[in-house]
Formats: sequence, structure tokens, C-alpha cells
Amino acid sequence: MGLKSFMGKVGRGIVKAGRWLREKAFPVVGRIAKPILSTISVLPGKIGMIGKIGSAITGMLHDTISKIPNKEVRDKLDNAVSNGNEKFQGVVDRGRNFAEGVNRTIGVGREMYDTAKRGWNSKVEPSIRPIIRPAVLPSNPQITKFMLPNAQ
Repeated sequence: MGLKSFMGKVGRGIVKAGRWLREKAFPVVGRIAKPILSTISVLPGKIGMIGKIGSAITGMLHDTISKIPNKEVRDKLDNAVSNGNEKFQGVVDRGRNFAEGVNRTIGVGREMYDTAKRGWNSKVEPSIRPIIRPAVLPSNPQITKFMLPNAQ
């Protein structure tokens, strides 16, 4: 086996592997990841809405408690509602921070994929293409001289 045929087999193997990834692997991963990523991307907004609902409920409870005539009971209930609201808002904030962190990570992953794809399309593929599919030159020497000035 000569070097040329060996390199040709290597090139054909790379092309087959790339084609398999493009046609088989990426669509399956995309079908699985797309619904998950779209759900995760809206989580910070949903968590924020939960926080607003909790604040509204707390405000309603404080208004209701303010109608109680006994000051000691009213203060104790107000403190209990305030403590519960603080803990609830802490959980909401942690959830929002987690969801935003996941979104940042997803964004970095997308940027990495896009950068790798652009690099492949602009640098690697143009270098491999002549090896895999060598240019077919015309048999007419006049056309060859016109196309390739260094050709004799």
C-alpha cells in the first residue's frame, strides 16, 4: 500500500465519520436537548413570577393582620409572616441564581459550538477538501496554461 492510497483511505474515513456525526448523532442530540434547553431558558422569568406572587401574598397577609386589635398578637403574626417571606425570597433568589448560571453555561456551550463550527468551515474543511477531492484539470494544455500560469 502506497502513501497516496493510505492517505486516501484516511481521508475517506474522516469524511465518513463526519457524515455520520452530521446525519445521525447531531439530530438525535438536538431532538433531546432542544426541549430541555428551551425549558431551562425560561426558568429565571418563571422563578421571578413566583417571587412576585409570594410578595403579593405577604402584602395581603400584612394588610389583613393590621386589622387585628391586639397589638402583641398583631406584632407576633407580622414577625412570623416577615420571617416566612424572607426565607421564601431567599429560596426564590437561590433558584433564580441557579437558573441564570445554567443559562450562562448553556450560552458558553453554544458559543463554543459555533466557534468550532466556524473554525471547521473556514479553516479545516478548505484544507481537507483538496486532499479528498483533488481538482480535476482539463486535458487541453491551452486552458491549463490559462488557469494555472505556472503550468507548462
